[in-house]
Amino acid sequence: STWGLSRICMQRVVGQLKPAVRDFPQLIVGTWSWGDKAVWGYNSSQHDEAIRKTFFTCLDHGLNCFDTSEMYGTSEQTLGKLVKEANQIGHSVNIHTKYMPWAWHFRISKSLSSSLQKSLDRLNQPNIALYQISSFANTFGRLEWFADALADVHQCGLVKAVGLCNANTAECKAIVNHLKSRGVPLATNQVEYSLVRRYPEVSKLMQECAILGVRITAFSPLAMGRLTGKYSISNPPPEYLRFGKQPIAEIQKILDRLEGISKANNKTIVQNALNYVIAKGATPVVGIRTPEHVLENVGALGWKLSTAEIAALDGVSLQGSMNHSWQHS
Repeated sequence: STWGLSRICMQRVVGQLKPAVRDFPQLIVGTWSWGDKAVWGYNSSQHDEAIRKTFFTCLDHGLNCFDTSEMYGTSEQTLGKLVKEANQIGHSVNIHTKYMPWAWHFRISKSLSSSLQKSLDRLNQPNIALYQISSFANTFGRLEWFADALADVHQCGLVKAVGLCNANTAECKAIVNHLKSRGVPLATNQVEYSLVRRYPEVSKLMQECAILGVRITAFSPLAMGRLTGKYSISNPPPEYLRFGKQPIAEIQKILDRLEGISKANNKTIVQNALNYVIAKGATPVVGIRTPEHVLENVGALGWKLSTAEIAALDGVSLQGSMNHSWQHS
């Protein structure tokens, strides 16, 4: 371990943490919009009170796992203030955040531990539930270096579990095998997965992760709003919403099928789209911006689409694309 990591350990560690995630949540609250200006137009004076109401509505309805990142503008700071307030009145909150390795990060262990310390400071937390590597696309670092860096902060007691994002099968296997030599499990792999992008399933990544004991968490399970009924051929989504970016005419076929199922099972389009992701063995990471979103999303839990309904949605779903950065998983 580097001196920097040792120093963090001495400052932070507060008792022995469990080695892996237990009782993994059925749904994770995504907080990208809680601090990002470029895509979501976040403004503290305009949005903080609505975010606070949304956060506590989440807790009131059993959603206590929140996903953020050092890359999400001031999302970590926003979440940190809310978690501090929630802890003071007895709420338990689980936080997942992420480290982005860049090409100029030559000393991976030092860079990762330094980034984690900064995230913990912003989050006002001595440790967090899950620490993830965002992507391997912008780094020349060897996979075993990343595995060792994750194992170090886990064994130091700063994180309860470690995970990856956007990792393909080969990367997952390599990280799992190296972490095993350190006695640390790989808990999760967060990938883009929805009815608009089933590539992680079609490519067998999800099946391979299940064999490895790695939980798939699905970001953009509603394709950045495309699977909510908000957009249509006559009202297409903005171009800057890059995840789930498929021809709206193809997405319309999915929406039509979701609408038909919704009429039959008395659930909303959103609830059926999220339940589909859950039925496939993934945990949705859903961006939630209002208390109304909370109530609708909670309605996706506690029931199951029928085998026939899943097959009907499979029939109109899209494989989606891949590239060498965010979508190479």
